[in-house]
Amino acid sequence: MAVKKLKDCTASADFLREADIMGTLNHPCILKIYGLVHDKNCLMMVQELMICSILEKLWQSPNEVTENNLKLWASQIALGMQHME
Repeated sequence: MAVKKLKDCTASADFLREADIMGTLNHPCILKIYGLVHDKNCLMMVQELMICSILEKLWQSPNEVTENNLKLWASQIALGMQHME
């Protein structure tokens, strides 16, 4: 699990809206949200942990990134976006 913390409390309405929308989504290409935590004027979203982002993978191991990986990642992103639409 990972925790996404709201830094600017003035944006709490947007943060809550994002959490509400994410809570309705159920797709293997979209991170799952497990819940919200409100602690001392701080909002946090508990969500599925993404082990490594594509950007990190490209920077850390560029030689391991194959054309097939890029195609797979692009299709997963597109499928997740299609589901959100």
